[in-house]
Order: sequence, then structure tokens, then C-alpha cells
Amino acid sequence: MAGNFYQQAPDTVRGRVATVTSETHGVVRSVTLNVAGQRITVRTDQDADYLNSLANDVNGIVDALRQAAPGAGLPQLMALTAMQLADRAVSAEAALQQENLKVEKHIDRLSDILRTLDSKNAGV
Repeated sequence: MAGNFYQQAPDTVRGRVATVTSETHGVVRSVTLNVAGQRITVRTDQDADYLNSLANDVNGIVDALRQAAPGAGLPQLMALTAMQLADRAVSAEAALQQENLKVEKHIDRLSDILRTLDSKNAGV
């Protein structure tokens, strides 16, 4: 997969996706999204459907927060959304680190078993 390459792009006609080629990132698209009622256009090498799914995820969080705090303005809602997404990222990273530790312990255990077998076979 190409690297995450996001850049603010000038507004384009609604729903229009323009493509260009970048030597370092492959195909770069201008994708227009609706995030929390704000129309934004990004230049990216990511798939438009993937970006729309991210926007839908953000919109879902904003809508839930808007229902919980109807008087909150968009800046506060976006800040809270960012906090929730950051929390998800930190939690996912911690879970991944825990799983990596489990795998490392299994590798260490299997390495010990192999060393034991090697030393027994060397003595035969």
C-alpha cells in the first residue's frame, strides 16, 4: 500500500474526483468529503471509498456527541471527536503491544525447546 498522503486541495465540483500521478506516491486523487457538515477536499493516494468510510465514522461520532450535548458548537464536537479517535488509536496500539508480547513469549519458549532438542541431538 502506498503511504498515507493527505494534503488539503482546492475545492472542486461536488462529487468530482480528479486524478494525477505522483512519482513518489502513485495515483493522487482530489476527493471531496462531507465531514460534520463541512465540505472538504483532500489530495490523497488513498481510495475514495476508504476515505468516505472514515468520514462516515467521524460523522457518526459527531452525531452521537451532538445528541449528547445539543448545545455544543462544531469546534467542541470536533475536539471531542478527535479525543475519541485518539483514544481508539492509543487503545489499539496498547492491545497490539500486548499481542506482540505474547508472540515474543511464545517465540522465546519455542527457541528454548529447539535449543534443548539441539543440545540433546548433539550429544547423541
